[in-house]
Amino acid sequence: MAIRSVFRCTALFVCLLPSVQADDLLSLLLDAQISNPNLLSAAAGNVVGQAGKDIALGQLLPNLSLSGSMTQNSADRQTGNTPKEHFGYGSQSYNLSLRQPIFRKYNLALYDQSRAQSEAAEADFKLASNALAVSLTEAYMNALYADDQLSLLEAQRASTAAQLEAAKKAQAVGSGTRIDVDDAQAKYDLILAQVSEAKNQQQHTRRQLGAYVNREIRDLAGLDVNKFSPLPPQPLNVDDWLTAANAHSPSYLAQQAQLKAAGFEVDKAQAGHFPALDLVANIGSASNDSLSSLSSSGDSTYDTRSLGVQLTIPLFAGGQVNATVRQAKAREEQQRQRTEDARRNLMVETRREYDNLTQGIETIRALEKAELSGQKSIASAKKGIAAGVRTMLDVLQAEQAYFNAKKNLAQARYRYLISDLKLKALAGRLTVGDVEALNLQLKGGQKIVSPAETSEPKPATPVLVASVMPLTADRPVASKLAEPAPAKKPALPVVPVVVENDSPRPNAVILSRVGTQPPAPPAMPVLPAEKSLALAASTATILPAPAPAPAPAPAPAPAPGALNRPVMVAKGIFVQLGAFSSQENAAALRESVLQAQVVPADQLQQVFVDKLYRVYVGPYGSRDLAEAMRGRLTAALGSRAVLVVR
Repeated sequence: MAIRSVFRCTALFVCLLPSVQADDLLSLLLDAQISNPNLLSAAAGNVVGQAGKDIALGQLLPNLSLSGSMTQNSADRQTGNTPKEHFGYGSQSYNLSLRQPIFRKYNLALYDQSRAQSEAAEADFKLASNALAVSLTEAYMNALYADDQLSLLEAQRASTAAQLEAAKKAQAVGSGTRIDVDDAQAKYDLILAQVSEAKNQQQHTRRQLGAYVNREIRDLAGLDVNKFSPLPPQPLNVDDWLTAANAHSPSYLAQQAQLKAAGFEVDKAQAGHFPALDLVANIGSASNDSLSSLSSSGDSTYDTRSLGVQLTIPLFAGGQVNATVRQAKAREEQQRQRTEDARRNLMVETRREYDNLTQGIETIRALEKAELSGQKSIASAKKGIAAGVRTMLDVLQAEQAYFNAKKNLAQARYRYLISDLKLKALAGRLTVGDVEALNLQLKGGQKIVSPAETSEPKPATPVLVASVMPLTADRPVASKLAEPAPAKKPALPVVPVVVENDSPRPNAVILSRVGTQPPAPPAMPVLPAEKSLALAASTATILPAPAPAPAPAPAPAPAPGALNRPVMVAKGIFVQLGAFSSQENAAALRESVLQAQVVPADQLQQVFVDKLYRVYVGPYGSRDLAEAMRGRLTAALGSRAVLVVR
């Protein structure tokens, strides 16, 4: 009885244990930014760049110094045969000096160079952040693909084992042949070897993914095929992507900033031929500053003041300046060629990812058809065995083709998702909304919501607080605020980091929890209003995707022809569901959204803006309201809605 009671208590305790939640892409990305060496290194380099600009600025500002001394002296003086005189006296001197550079070409060029280097450091920081998001996503998809391969092989092994058993029974009763048994046995043995290799690959991809977060990875949220909906890149024209990459790619911006810095290095070298002009002022006081002033009558005090300019003209430096100029110009040319090489490679990479994305959609559709055809082929082969026109080998070959189609289909889906992020990262358009949209396509994938979007109260003592900055576009990124709920895995504490800035930035950090960022990054060029967003730091709670709101009452049918007349767009913040060159396609999208009953009919507009027919929801008076609606639409329709400010 005692042992039985112990087993009952143990079983009850196990049932009451909180279930461990599977890791998803968004949670891993947040955790990776705590300890990723590349991101931390780039963040420290960003601080170095910003500090270098301040150091160079200090050489253009006034230099004020105060010096002084107090000494106790002893001296004996004897003149001829006169008695020796002994003096014990104190000496004091004080001097206040001011030097203000008026013209120093070297210092001016140094300051301009430090500004360019700070831009390069910030671009490197953004590049490291984007690279972390892309590489982590690629590692995550590789891990999911390894899981799919193992699952398919396990299913194929079970099916082949059943075929082998059926072949043995058929041979035993005389309706089968030894050839069928040998074929099934050979196939089964081969699958066993492939399963062992797939398990090893699964463990390897888990370790690769775990290196990003510095912990062991066990369960991952897999891709939900029902939520997966590949869409062509927007805009559809590859030239638009190439133009965006040329203007906003962090890697190319870093090279351009380094080229500017190399040009200012030439100016610094040429400064050796230019004069230097400073404003100099001094105020001083001294007493008994030399033996010649010693007197038995007391100390002598001198108060001095001076104000003037100091001009220094270089005449000859042994050819050093000319050699330094030649060296600097050669380095500038070297950097110019590196920048051009980076531009060409960027164009090639952008075109490649664009082609991977567009062709990937066609590949996915073709493989989906191949998967259905494979199912039919297996069924036909099995019926052929019963009819005596097929053999067991035909069934095994049909199953092999079917599982290969499923494996290739899974690989094509993951490749599409990776190419989507890579293309946007190359063009400087990668946003938190893109990562969130991908994460919502996972089974149990979570989204980032701000406290204003949920009615749940904030936890009294958050376990994890961090600052988050958006990349380019569609919403302020907020950090993960882990609540002490049993179903949540424990989170590591992070020091809050708040980054303030008074000007918009493109390509900022996708999800930043690095505490070594500078307090105010320098100005960078911005994207158009609908693609850029000022840096912000905020906190939020990661919650499961909310269920769609209760469907409103059906809207009255619009008047005939109302959908075909584009309305004039009002001012405000809108949620854009799509943009089409065809008016009929825009009308069809609006009609499908109306049928889904996600938003009221009076908020759904079809407008004609910038030579495109667009489907808008809104307008909204605040970004929070628009973000809430965007989240509802993304969860309900699976579409990637974006915010547009008009």
